[in-house]
Amino acid sequence: SSGITQSTGSRPYFSLFGAEGNAEKLAASIAQMTPTLEKHDNLGLAKQALESVREREIAKFHDTFVSLKLSSLASHLKLTVAEIEKRIGKMINCSQFPAQICKKEGVLWMETETQDPEESLEQVKAALVTSMNSYNKAKELNTALSLNPRFLARMVELGPNKDPSGASSSYFPAHGRTTHEKDQFKKKIIDLLEME
Repeated sequence: SSGITQSTGSRPYFSLFGAEGNAEKLAASIAQMTPTLEKHDNLGLAKQALESVREREIAKFHDTFVSLKLSSLASHLKLTVAEIEKRIGKMINCSQFPAQICKKEGVLWMETETQDPEESLEQVKAALVTSMNSYNKAKELNTALSLNPRFLARMVELGPNKDPSGASSSYFPAHGRTTHEKDQFKKKIIDLLEME
């Protein structure tokens, strides 16, 4: 039959599959299986798999941290600081890991994606245009409202210290004026209304 059969020689490899994604378990399995891996000329392949898993574990830190002490990272991954530095340096050189190593401070600084300056400038311009359009629209509405005879009549009814909603407001021109000034303000509004 053409079916796939499991050979007895593949059984030791199952421990490798169980350690997938965990560098510490994978390293222990490789150490335990070294004679078998050497016998089948797979020790190099197993070590490459371990390197790949370690690189993925290191890469996970990029999205989580802005900076990280190399000693903390080494402790977490059960490696020496020198090994971490070497691995991260290799990843940085291969453009797999956007970061910088500060050897003096023993810190790994993650680089975030930078936006194209032209794109950023266009976004700022668009935001300014939107803001200016909103400002101009508010100015037009304010002008229309301040010239609306019904609004002005309501203002005279309520008096100079109140807005049409009934709340006290300091935004109206007569706020804080003397009685004489308030009367003059009312007269000006009435004169404006009579001009309509």
